[in-house]
Amino acid sequence: MGRYRDRQLGVGFLNRLNQRIQHGPCRLFGGRVLLFLEDSVMRVRLLTGCKWMWFIMLLTTAAWGQWTEPDTTWVPQIGGGIQAPWISNDNLRLYCSSPRDLYVISRVHPDSAWGEWQLLPPHINLTPTQRCPAESPTGDTLYFIGDVRPDCESYGIYDVFFTVRTGRCDTCWGPVQNPGPQVNSNLREFSVGISRDGSILLVASNRLGTYGAELYWHDKQQDGTWGQANYFGPEINDINRSEEHPCLSADNQRLLFWRDTPVLNDIWESHRVNGEWQQATRLPAPVNGPGMTREEDPCLALDGRTLWFTKTMDQFFYRYLFVSVDTSVSAVEPRPAKPSRSKPMLYVNSDSAGSLTLTVEGGQLRGDHKVVLYDLLGREVGNYAVAFSGQGTHSITRLSLPDLPSGTYILSVQLPSGALSAKYVVAE
Repeated sequence: MGRYRDRQLGVGFLNRLNQRIQHGPCRLFGGRVLLFLEDSVMRVRLLTGCKWMWFIMLLTTAAWGQWTEPDTTWVPQIGGGIQAPWISNDNLRLYCSSPRDLYVISRVHPDSAWGEWQLLPPHINLTPTQRCPAESPTGDTLYFIGDVRPDCESYGIYDVFFTVRTGRCDTCWGPVQNPGPQVNSNLREFSVGISRDGSILLVASNRLGTYGAELYWHDKQQDGTWGQANYFGPEINDINRSEEHPCLSADNQRLLFWRDTPVLNDIWESHRVNGEWQQATRLPAPVNGPGMTREEDPCLALDGRTLWFTKTMDQFFYRYLFVSVDTSVSAVEPRPAKPSRSKPMLYVNSDSAGSLTLTVEGGQLRGDHKVVLYDLLGREVGNYAVAFSGQGTHSITRLSLPDLPSGTYILSVQLPSGALSAKYVVAE
């Protein structure tokens, strides 16, 4: 090995080359170039005196560079720094925590400018710490991590909680609920995420009592609840490290998360091949930078190539929000534009006395209609006749329900051509 000298690559090769060198050094160009891993960093060694070989390596690196240079100009930063970003499936809402409260920012079109950051309502930002927001694919449920709360049951030091949307506004969210002991342990849940198809809940937890957090997943059950925790295994979890803020690609075949390292924190990934998760690897530069930087909180957008993440770049540990694009993933072709058609939406709001206001936006309802209340198993709980009054594109009615056990229900307004439905949450 004495005939070789080191050069560290400025950008990474494609994942298949990175996967290859996980199993040992790889020689290229007739053995004149040696690729290998050292402290999770890809390095190259060249034969001394082969000056032309360095030129070939520059060309190869440029051609195989995977990630674009991280950019901070996509969205306004927050004065207190940004943690745990989450982009909605429609690319119109971005959530974060800063520093211990939840915020949201929105735009009217994926190509339009962002508005202003809004603080989520006080009944959500209720305890000293709320972090790691994650919106469901349909946009009707928001998951997050929080302290023990006085308004619903808690199981550990930090738990996963959720709230259901009650209107079209970005801050219209209902009472906070706990998904239960099958999701939360008696210790600490560090972060939460949800798959882009809504079938998998991702949780970072130290329920094993080890050094830090390990990654788990929960499958959605037929009744809409989450199943028991499944451990990702040693390919993902290092019991001597902490893995946090997991996210999945749209096909659920690529997992990203951040891991603490002997120096600082970096973003890692794993791919599922033939149903098995492969050994996790560190993302290359320029996502993970050199020196005293900390790359954390990855969130991969629905397109599978746009990565939102945070980076700490100074001695004050201020977190900036960055975006980088994986150029090895093909861009999702936009769907053909459809004629604009207003689809009526049903929203449910309740007052302190338990009386409900049902609002239909985008359509007019006249006269009497039947409203059916279902539980999450699809069983009919109640059947009511109501009269809607319309004004412009809004139709409103009020409904009083009997006392119901705490939980989530579905209110369905019956129409000749179908039904309009919305979730209704009864808090404890």
